[in-house]
Amino acid sequence: MQLIITIILGFLLQLLSFRYFSYQGIGVNVMLILTIEVALVKGGDRGGLFGFIGGIIEDMFFFGVIGERTIIRLLLGYAAGWIGDKFKAHSFLLQFMLVFISVILQAAFILAVRTLFRYPVISHKNILITAAVNGVVAPLIYTAVKKTNAG
Repeated sequence: MQLIITIILGFLLQLLSFRYFSYQGIGVNVMLILTIEVALVKGGDRGGLFGFIGGIIEDMFFFGVIGERTIIRLLLGYAAGWIGDKFKAHSFLLQFMLVFISVILQAAFILAVRTLFRYPVISHKNILITAAVNGVVAPLIYTAVKKTNAG
């Protein structure tokens, strides 16, 4: 039940962050960060499940090829949990790097899928800045996930 509540709250925060806290395409991807942080706190299986369910919900509501977010979030959640088991999950640097790399991998995956299916591609000219912003926000979300035992 916690997983579903966290996904719903994360999705609502995602909608609000896109609408009110984004500038020239640079914004916080709450659901991606939550996927990584849930994986670090709860492990790869839970992170992958969170990413899968959250990805399905986003695929239904946002523009794009159905399944593009579902697949990449499943893989990123599982991988982050695996990495979190090997290293100190509470490390700011680890969280920053995982989210930074995940933002770039997700953008590359979505670009590849949309190109493959000849779907309109969104510009990713600010992807490094977006990845850095998300990386800086990640420890705040990690703290919330850890303290509330979310996910």
